[in-house]
Amino acid sequence: MPSPRVEILPRQKARVYLNRAENLIAAMEAALLARNPDGVAVTAVQAAIAFADAYTVLTVQQRSRSPDHREVVSLISSARTRDSGQIAGLVQRMLDRKSEVEYGNRAVRIDDAKDLANSARKLARLVVGCFD
Repeated sequence: MPSPRVEILPRQKARVYLNRAENLIAAMEAALLARNPDGVAVTAVQAAIAFADAYTVLTVQQRSRSPDHREVVSLISSARTRDSGQIAGLVQRMLDRKSEVEYGNRAVRIDDAKDLANSARKLARLVVGCFD
């Protein structure tokens, strides 16, 4: 029996999370053009969470509902696909920065925001590739 913090969903629902993630990537790119490092960083992290949900719903038909987003990393790892290790690593890296960029007491530098954007783009390529 799955944890109460895990939602069982049909694979078709993965597209909802994929579309959300792609919309967040578009918002991230717009923030980058506007040289808005906070907007870039926050949307990159939120896109990573949505891509993680898309991936886990597609591969294991489960989505973490835990307020601790880190639990999604173990769901990703449970997929055991060719790219699950790399996807889990990227998501973990993004989650490690979540509190800092969303609630931290220092300004997000544009270089840090660009780094997060690059990780989000890489994650996007990996997850979207699973839908082909």
